[in-house]
Amino acid sequence: MCAGCDPRIAGRNASLTQNDGAATDRRASMQRVLQINDYPAETGGGAEVVMARTIALLRSAGMTVASFTCADLPARRRTPLRYLNNPVARTRLAARLEAFRPDVIHLHNFYHVLSPGILAAVRRYQKRYPVRVVMTAHDYHLVCPNSGGSWFGILGGHGGAFDPARIRSWRYLLSRRWDQRSAIHCVLKLIQHLWNYGPRRRQRTIDQVLCPSRLTCDIYTALGFPAVLLPHPLPPQARRRQIQAARAAPGLRRTPGARERARRFPRHPAT
Repeated sequence: MCAGCDPRIAGRNASLTQNDGAATDRRASMQRVLQINDYPAETGGGAEVVMARTIALLRSAGMTVASFTCADLPARRRTPLRYLNNPVARTRLAARLEAFRPDVIHLHNFYHVLSPGILAAVRRYQKRYPVRVVMTAHDYHLVCPNSGGSWFGILGGHGGAFDPARIRSWRYLLSRRWDQRSAIHCVLKLIQHLWNYGPRRRQRTIDQVLCPSRLTCDIYTALGFPAVLLPHPLPPQARRRQIQAARAAPGLRRTPGARERARRFPRHPAT
């Protein structure tokens, strides 16, 4: 019997054709991507490097990519109120969304300058247009007042890593300092977190959290976020150097916070 006459092979071929068509449709519906970050890609920080690399990869795939950062704001003056909810950033982002009409919104870090208040503008756009909202978890900002995932003693000193099982407890949150610089910094971080991610639940705007490590993915998943493991898009040379460094120093000492989180969320076996 010829391969083309075998109904099982014909069925598999039809299924592959349908899958290819579905993948093509998905790509066609995600042609316009807006990258959002506090600072422009050329400033050279960690999140900015990842954003620049992501933009380059998307454009090489034929997609139209734009960015929205503090460079798009007419006034960049930082105040305590703008740290909690920046109305200038919200207004400018709403206008950019209407003008660019993205199919995908990719969030990076936005809590230093733009503020979590921009999620309200994203939410309004999300209700009017079909859009996919993803966020690269460069840190623990969505789940902890301290984006590094650490807390400090009330009288000073390093306390340890945050406990994901208790982080939603008011008693737990109010009995720790979340910034070691001053009480004012601590209060601002706590209010920003509770104001935006408490009853307002602005994190629900995000459809998918992209996690660069298994540990980060485990923590976000445990806290109910739709998280997926996706390593940062490093250039091939940098990826090789990263692998070589990990193999050369398997006993590299971790911080106490990392050790605590690793013990609480053991790594999955490699697949």
